[in-house]
Amino acid sequence: MLSHKEEYNQVYVQLTRLPPADAERITAHLSYGIRAVTAEDIAKVQKVSDLFSALKILPNKVDVAAITVHGRFAHALMYSLLIVK
Repeated sequence: MLSHKEEYNQVYVQLTRLPPADAERITAHLSYGIRAVTAEDIAKVQKVSDLFSALKILPNKVDVAAITVHGRFAHALMYSLLIVK
């Protein structure tokens, strides 16, 4: 379980620009387990990225595999980069 739920929610609000109450409803349902990023994870995100590029939501194509942090603690690393200022 996440020990700093309020701080996490504040970061989520900043990143998504959602109202705090909406963000809290979403983050309350998140799983906080840490695991390595898989090829399946990358493929799923790549599909979304390709769609967003086709719809011109993203200005350029993104190679998700090239920007993925690999390893067991990648999620924890990304989380700590968001929280620590």
